[in-house]
Amino acid sequence: MSTNYEFTPVENELIGGLASKMRVVGGFNIAIGLLYLVAAAFIGVVIAQGGIPEEIRAKLPPEVKLPSDTRILWVALVQELLVGVFFLLIGIWTRRAAFAFAEIPATSGADISHLMKALGALLAKYGLIYTLVMIFLTLIVLSMVATLFQAFA
Repeated sequence: MSTNYEFTPVENELIGGLASKMRVVGGFNIAIGLLYLVAAAFIGVVIAQGGIPEEIRAKLPPEVKLPSDTRILWVALVQELLVGVFFLLIGIWTRRAAFAFAEIPATSGADISHLMKALGALLAKYGLIYTLVMIFLTLIVLSMVATLFQAFA
């Protein structure tokens, strides 16, 4: 196959529309990731100040029981960081693919190289998602085995 392949105008329109929507979705994911990272920064500040101040604790409903140390805040911090980085990476890779797809109808003579660049960004994105799914499934199976072992032991 020649590297000078050019997509047809109809194909270019399809690819351009995909790129446009991917840019928006990627930007949204980046924004969500940044919000999570800002939340993590706030939690980090609360941890650095020694935990949730008593005047805030006093305003909470009586049924809300928070530990007096910062353990739960550390858990929340790690969670916010992981989710923030996840959304940020997904957004960045989605936008990289979108910009590469957008180059296909905008240029001539390099459609295949732009397509391969876009596919590389999508591979990174779905590689991360695949890895997380495999970890999740492994944890489910281990949990089921542990539950069965405990039930029949």
